[in-house]
Amino acid sequence: MSNAWALLFCFPGMALAGAIYQCEDEAGTLVFQEQPCAGETIKVISDAEQKHKALFTQAMGQALAQLTDKKAKEYNHSTKLKAMEVLAMTDAAKSYAFTHVYAVSAKYCGKDVEAKLIKYKNQASEVIALGAYYYSEGIDAKIDGKDFSQSGQKLTASLFEMAEGLDQEHQNASEAQLAKKCKEAKVALSTLAFLYSN
Repeated sequence: MSNAWALLFCFPGMALAGAIYQCEDEAGTLVFQEQPCAGETIKVISDAEQKHKALFTQAMGQALAQLTDKKAKEYNHSTKLKAMEVLAMTDAAKSYAFTHVYAVSAKYCGKDVEAKLIKYKNQASEVIALGAYYYSEGIDAKIDGKDFSQSGQKLTASLFEMAEGLDQEHQNASEAQLAKKCKEAKVALSTLAFLYSN
């Protein structure tokens, strides 16, 4: 798997103890950094959740640049940045949802799946925590006049409904069907843990 794909799923390795600065250099490139800007300062971000979101958005831009062989600054347009931010929020929310989806598998499949779920939670703890925040507070996703926002209440209700449906599927599955579901869960959790290992 390419580093670009891994980058799509991982936070940059920055310490988040203090504020981070959104800067614009002479070439018009937007970056987030721990030191004050040498060029223009766009924003100073102190809130932990906002810092995670900003860094995840920057990682998306870098990943897209690698995947398309374009310069990262080509993804600095405000609409593109907003789209990447929404993608980052959605990926974080999915990462959190996976913990509930595969908790159902662990309930019926036993220790192997449970161990893989724990490993995934450990590897992806930061992005899962960010996803939990979005499930609590909702996702603000307005792009070019279109509103794709979801409230935390609606997201949580949908996840609960999905988990209940999966529970019924596992409960009613034949021995062969359950074995297949358990195998799929182990593969999926191993893949997720690998994606967050870098």
